[in-house]
Amino acid sequence: MIEPYHHTSKPFVNRLHPDYESFEDFLDKYELEIDRIKTELGTVKDALVGLEIPEGLKKFSHDLIAYLEKSLNTKIILSGDTCFGACDIKYYQFETLGINKIIHFGNVAISNRILPKKFKVVYVPLYMKIGIDDQITKAVAYLSKNKIENIGLISSVQYIKNVPIAKKALTAAGINVFVGKGTDRVGFAGQVLGCNPSSATKVMDKVDVFVMFEGGGFHALPVSLATHKDVICFDPVSGDTNIYEYKKLLKLHRTKLTALKQQLKKAKKVGFIISNKFGQSRMESLLKLQKEYEKGGYITDIVLVDFFNSDSINSTDFDILVSTLCPRVALDEREKYLIPILSTTEAIAFIRDPKNLDKSLVFDQIN
Repeated sequence: MIEPYHHTSKPFVNRLHPDYESFEDFLDKYELEIDRIKTELGTVKDALVGLEIPEGLKKFSHDLIAYLEKSLNTKIILSGDTCFGACDIKYYQFETLGINKIIHFGNVAISNRILPKKFKVVYVPLYMKIGIDDQITKAVAYLSKNKIENIGLISSVQYIKNVPIAKKALTAAGINVFVGKGTDRVGFAGQVLGCNPSSATKVMDKVDVFVMFEGGGFHALPVSLATHKDVICFDPVSGDTNIYEYKKLLKLHRTKLTALKQQLKKAKKVGFIISNKFGQSRMESLLKLQKEYEKGGYITDIVLVDFFNSDSINSTDFDILVSTLCPRVALDEREKYLIPILSTTEAIAFIRDPKNLDKSLVFDQIN
């Protein structure tokens, strides 16, 4: 098993940023969909167009800007801030320059979160152009050897086009394949997000394990924790097989929460953190939870953030932080904070039954 928590494992390898890859390699491996971008953007000559890219693409910043400017015949302005996904479109940043057309690489739109009407965002998922025949063969051999008959097939958006291909091949090999369609937050059947594994939870009662044809890492973790199933990842880029075992993930998570319990016993002041990112804000949930804590005798405040900076928040005088933004902040980055930090579901568990905080786990999904 490989350790999923980024701060305790070998560095998470973002497949958009392998050291050996050139910009030409990138163009060969990913679909940039230039024709679709042109159509959806409309007339952009002599205009400014905003660009958001994943961290792994920033090594190609100049090359990508030059390529897009030549292809689209327009001027590109790149956001240099970290973009955490389709939940984090920085339209307000581009607005200061009069920009209302944005190209966003690496994700599809979140259909139940609507930007202000004057902004046009073209989402380019960066579908992988890579075959998975060898990994399907490996998967069939592995599943047969381990007598696994029922699997849930899941994928991040970059590999989502492989889902129907893999389902057909695995079904032909006698394996029962289930592909769920999650909440409106996900765009495709089988697609999972780091904050939303609902495509997996839809079929979890029918399957023995979940299978992904990619590296896994970031997306396998919430699936395993939310479904209580192992996730097996057959990586077509490296050729590796990575297994995320639920029992080990749960043990690691419980250990982290157990370590916080002594600090939490003495807590009086609670800081509820809310995000201004249009796809992460959960004000209604925050207010309900805040009332519950106030009834329990805690002093509470609400703190609004864009980027959740650990150095800044560590300077505050709160005894507990409750993160209502991306659930991965508390899950993956707990060690960055000097103040105990809880996800929304952990905060609910603590206020209702503090002694058993570390006895169960409900993944903090954003719908």
